[in-house]
Amino acid sequence: IFTENNTSYLIGANGTLIKSTNNGISYFLMENNITENFESFHFVNQNTGFIGTDNGIIYKTTNGGNNFNGTYLGFPDKIISIKFSGNQNGFALMKFESFKTRIFKTSDSGSNWSLCFDVPDSIIIFSISIASINDIYAAGENINDRSRLFRSTNAGVNWDLVQTPAYGSLVGTHFINQQTGFISQFRFGRKLYKTSNSGTSWDSVGNFAPENLSFLNSQTGYAYGYYTN
Repeated sequence: IFTENNTSYLIGANGTLIKSTNNGISYFLMENNITENFESFHFVNQNTGFIGTDNGIIYKTTNGGNNFNGTYLGFPDKIISIKFSGNQNGFALMKFESFKTRIFKTSDSGSNWSLCFDVPDSIIIFSISIASINDIYAAGENINDRSRLFRSTNAGVNWDLVQTPAYGSLVGTHFINQQTGFISQFRFGRKLYKTSNSGTSWDSVGNFAPENLSFLNSQTGYAYGYYTN
């Protein structure tokens, strides 16, 4: 993931953290004593970042990966996604085996995390996205491979099901802002849907299903890890 000032990071197994300070031209290994496998990460700037492990720990650094402090979330499972809105408010998605996911929240820059959505066992979440400080989306499927999209409009306190035209499971979701966002249908035909009114209506914009979307601005974005028909 790239941050400002040409700094970027890569993660891997057994606490591997690789850093570049020249826009990805060269990388060097950041030494640490962490033995867990890194599964996900999010840097809010070039120095402050969060890394999720395969055993329920989120590590935080405030000095570009030189030192870390870990917080155990209470379950020894994989943290597959971490997203932040600003420096203080963040969400983490945890996955256990095939059909159990949980969403955690922090409001103090990762000092404390609390469970905010214990997803029903018949539903699995694959992706989370922060549209605004209060609007959070979680995309996935139910046990019959049918799409499920949830939205919280009060920063994770309550979650409601959002109706979409997607039929098969949703492998990804990404919101650029409070109004504009995307969902990726993976099963029963690949489709990418877009909303411009906070999920009230959706339009099909492509026959592929990206797991991840990243936008430089409101007009320019990149899709990666995607499936095509």
